[in-house]
Amino acid sequence: MDDRTRDRSFAACGILVVALIVASIVVAGSPPASDARIEKIVSYYTDNRTQLLVSSYLNGLASSW
Repeated sequence: MDDRTRDRSFAACGILVVALIVASIVVAGSPPASDARIEKIVSYYTDNRTQLLVSSYLNGLASSW
């Protein structure tokens, strides 16, 4: 692999990592405030379980590159 091809593949991987991290932030949504009532916090995690799992998966994918 020549230097030009390697540099392009490194750049593509960097762009992919940033895209995965941004996607994981968008998917997770915004959590409740730290001083919110416990019911609201528990409700957030139970109502958004799938989105939070997908967000964690995307973060794991991004960190594996």
